[in-house]
Amino acid sequence: MEKAVTMNFTPPKNDQLRLLSVGRSDTLSSHKYGLAVRNYYLIHYILAGLGTFQTEQMTYRLHAGQGFLIEPGQETTYIADKNTPWSYIWSGFAGSFADQLMQQLPIYLN
Repeated sequence: MEKAVTMNFTPPKNDQLRLLSVGRSDTLSSHKYGLAVRNYYLIHYILAGLGTFQTEQMTYRLHAGQGFLIEPGQETTYIADKNTPWSYIWSGFAGSFADQLMQQLPIYLN
């Protein structure tokens, strides 16, 4: 379970960079999201607590002050810690300029 606040947007498909959603989630103990695959970028920033972020290749144990990037087509799962569940904010975006933007950011590793 989680307590989440989400704002979803429906921008025109021809926009070069489209904001799709923003939100905040305060998860409960061991809350799990996934396995999921999205067709847009999704950035999470952890405000408090602990959790695990899993991709096809790696598992990351994360805490407040860290974040994670989900790329289009990537299979991911994330799980809140049992004793100290996390709170995070997120932003989802897409568009023809999104790939170019992500390659310019220091968090982009590919």
